[in-house]
Amino acid sequence: MINETSNGRRTIRNLGKTFDSFKILNRGVDSLGGNPSRFITFSFIDDNGDQRLGSYSWTLIGDRAYELGFSSSPQESATISPIVKTMTASFHVPEIEEFRP
Repeated sequence: MINETSNGRRTIRNLGKTFDSFKILNRGVDSLGGNPSRFITFSFIDDNGDQRLGSYSWTLIGDRAYELGFSSSPQESATISPIVKTMTASFHVPEIEEFRP
């Protein structure tokens, strides 16, 4: 299991400072393409004064952190949610060969 790191907590605090009326709706443990991950879902008010719903997930693979996020209007959320679930289930980091000149 991935523990929430200080960088993760810092990112969440920054989201709260960036968006008006930022509120965490849910948080927990999940997976990105079979890799253990953490997530939050949240609401906020955008620059146009419209309510938005967002999701932010992160995972560690090897010595690298990977993040996936999206936001939508509450009306679009039901349509986008299955697409996001497919994206998170199919998340894959290809093996990268070390460059050797």
